[in-house]
Amino acid sequence: MSKKRSKIVTRRRKSSFSLAPFLKKGVLALALIGFLLWGGVSLWATGTIDRTQKAIINSWITATADMGFVVKNIYVEGRYFLDRADLAAVTTIKKNDPLLGVDPKGLGEKISALNWVKSVKVSRQLPDSVKIEITERVPMALLRNADKSLSLVDWDGHVITYSPDARFANLIIVTGKGAAEALPDFLPILAAEERLFDEIASVQYVGERRWNLFTQNNMRIQLPEDEIGFALARVAKENEADKLLEQALSDIDARYPDRLIVQAKEGAEPKLIKTGHHPQ
Repeated sequence: MSKKRSKIVTRRRKSSFSLAPFLKKGVLALALIGFLLWGGVSLWATGTIDRTQKAIINSWITATADMGFVVKNIYVEGRYFLDRADLAAVTTIKKNDPLLGVDPKGLGEKISALNWVKSVKVSRQLPDSVKIEITERVPMALLRNADKSLSLVDWDGHVITYSPDARFANLIIVTGKGAAEALPDFLPILAAEERLFDEIASVQYVGERRWNLFTQNNMRIQLPEDEIGFALARVAKENEADKLLEQALSDIDARYPDRLIVQAKEGAEPKLIKTGHHPQ
């Protein structure tokens, strides 16, 4: 899935950053650091650090802001499905905020709580930028709930949203008790047979132990409890040879290791297709 780069606040301009003003203020910076180190030891020794630590940190942050370390840009990488407004709502950073006042860990925790975010890395980049690198959850399927509503789930079976929009209408629909937990192990096996996978409209978890597939034209494919990959490979092979999924069939039973039993529509007699045993 393609990733796109976006940013909040402003477009990066050609940098006018100069080291000269900071060198001029080097004495101030060294004095400030020395004061903080001395103050920290003194406060620890006297037991008053808890009461004054925040004030000292705030003074230090203000001093660095006066030296020019303020937020000018927020760069975001990896945002594709995540709504910009949702991200902005938790990224409560304003232009000219002290750069060292940005808490990467705290901001990362807020962003991680957003439904589309699988992982995130937040970093401060001197002298004036914050970078947010997002790895989004990849939408995999639509899970039908007990009340018939649909939830969008990723490849780990994690629910991304309980209100998926029309962008995801073409995803496979998943039904059956325990399906959400079993899906992460099953779907990559199904997706490995790409041509077959493209024909599947929905899957059903049966008895919390095996799967049925339903094609776009509502043909059922019954899979075994074990050796799912082998069964799918046999169906895919016969489909390539005889275009099974284009025939007027209602059912393909692939639960047996040496055969496929196909049922024609309108009550015709089942047809047996021998496919050979599982290779040893």
